[in-house]
Amino acid sequence: MSTRQWRSIRDLREGEKARPEHHREFTVADPGKPWAELEQPESGSGVGRRDFMTLMGASVALAGTTGCLRKEVQHILPYTDRPEDLIPGEPRFYRTAMAIGENVVGLHVASVDGRPIKIEGSPDHPLSRGRTNRWNQASVIHLYDPDRSQKILHKGEESTPEKFAEAMATLMREYQGGGGLGVVVDGTPSPTLWRLLSDLQAQQPKVAVYRHDLCWNRAQAEGLELAGLAGHTVFHQLDDADVVVSLDADFLGGDGDTVVMSNGFSKRRHPKNGTLNRLYVAEPGFSVTGAMADHRLRLPASHLGEFLRGLAGVVAAADAPAAVKAQVVDRKNTEPGGLAWSERFEKFVAAIGKDLAGARGRSAVIVGAGQPAWVHGLAAFVNEQLGNVGKTVFYTPLSRPALPGIETLAADIGAGKLSAVLFLGTSPVYDAPADLDLATKLKALKTVVHLGYYADETAALATWHAPAAHHLESWGDLASSDGTIAMQQPLIAPLYDAAQSVIELLSRLLADASAMHSAVRKTNGLESDWAWRRAVHDGIVKKGELAVTAAFAWNALATAMNQDKGPTKPGPGALEVVFQLDQSVLDGRYANTGWLQELPDPITKITWDNCAFISPATAKALGVDDSGVPESDIEVKGQLVELAVGGQKIEIVT
Repeated sequence: MSTRQWRSIRDLREGEKARPEHHREFTVADPGKPWAELEQPESGSGVGRRDFMTLMGASVALAGTTGCLRKEVQHILPYTDRPEDLIPGEPRFYRTAMAIGENVVGLHVASVDGRPIKIEGSPDHPLSRGRTNRWNQASVIHLYDPDRSQKILHKGEESTPEKFAEAMATLMREYQGGGGLGVVVDGTPSPTLWRLLSDLQAQQPKVAVYRHDLCWNRAQAEGLELAGLAGHTVFHQLDDADVVVSLDADFLGGDGDTVVMSNGFSKRRHPKNGTLNRLYVAEPGFSVTGAMADHRLRLPASHLGEFLRGLAGVVAAADAPAAVKAQVVDRKNTEPGGLAWSERFEKFVAAIGKDLAGARGRSAVIVGAGQPAWVHGLAAFVNEQLGNVGKTVFYTPLSRPALPGIETLAADIGAGKLSAVLFLGTSPVYDAPADLDLATKLKALKTVVHLGYYADETAALATWHAPAAHHLESWGDLASSDGTIAMQQPLIAPLYDAAQSVIELLSRLLADASAMHSAVRKTNGLESDWAWRRAVHDGIVKKGELAVTAAFAWNALATAMNQDKGPTKPGPGALEVVFQLDQSVLDGRYANTGWLQELPDPITKITWDNCAFISPATAKALGVDDSGVPESDIEVKGQLVELAVGGQKIEIVT
């Protein structure tokens, strides 16, 4: 029996009749023939789609790039007199680091003839331990992206670095001592970046600084503030955890410090290493972490806080803070927010509570970035009650201030408080909430400056756009959640002369013309050449010292929990929409990296598409077609579905 094979959603939905050119794009998959005899494209090239992408990717990566090993400037010598330590074609290895949001991974990068070609994890960095994630691996391809921004643009027209520098100097003089200037940065945890921002605010006290990065776990920071730990972050050491409870936290997939958490969790997952750990997961969707769970409970995202309330009521000690304890005990008698406290639900909470109580000091409760601040604060309470603080859960103080977010920026622009804004390494016109209508607000400003990797949506509205340098082209430093400070060094000279890092632009705004590595040395006190060379060689400025205690204060958390109105009962009339970062392109920053787009989603196996998912039961209740894959060559018509949230609408095809 012949089985129809399809290569894409469009192929499935439209069929060959609607796409007569179909056979020119794909080989004809006939189960009755061996692959060698399948029909080739009419062009006669014999090159398949994947072979074409492989060759094209290699061509793009190698064409027109120039590299340099970071040596002292030398005169050009005949190739016969090449330096003794340079062997053409032999890789040389360097240590650097990369951050996505506040999650840092130490890297070990291979460079051939001055071109970085392969990335692995640094074995000396405590958060990489020789391992990386998909985005670290893809950053080499990201470096050679031919669609990168390459030129300075002034109102959409090409300009020069000299004119841009002059315009920035004029801008600083114009707002010297006065208000009206805003600076928006991303979540990069660079001590040098935050020192330069502090210097800028000292030089111009009325400058307003904001923070916007969808990869930054803002809810966690606000939750720790409710727990009395403002200015701290969380580090989970799962190597020592016998019981792990994950609430909407895909820590094995892409949420948080996935590299070190996956490594620590897997060490306790091997029978030869002794007693196996146990993983409980409660989540609204199906994640990589949920697929690994020993016990998994599907819950609406808005109900996970109530679930944690019930769990906290089970594990809270007799001498627990009364203000918080009053918000968590006897929750099963109140049926919070219409959530039916079923027998199965109660058994799940009781079982987890029993396991946690038997693993005090050897357990961890982890909450995902999609949960509200009070849930993160309550997780800190549960971990404290279980004695996990200083053993499996650590709270690291940060050397950077809390900053207002993009919502405050939009409000300040709307109120006329700002007339000029600098977007450094972030593109909120693309990824900010649609109801802020930031694009319209930016048009009312006198000056908009954008430093970005692409000439994107924010650049299109900017007065000035400057290309951002890649992390493999830049000097910097990165502080991870355990307090370790890693060195970021360039593996190649900037491919485009106009490219500059955020640190470099901030230094120029402060009229500091010194080399970029000098700013990093100054921040970290690397005054001696020996200390500097050692840090660059090892990729580590200093290793973190995990604090074993934390000074909690619970009154603010109790107040926030008391003010929470609780969830509504789920159903066709009260659907929840959960926005999640993509496993390939994250918040869109890697959308132009074909290798990541080709990488199948670990759960759905989907490539290249951005999808909305609903359960079969919900689809049936709403009358959405759920016919699935046809058993024969019949045409399947998609159904247009409209999603509306807060007045914003989008149409998708099921």
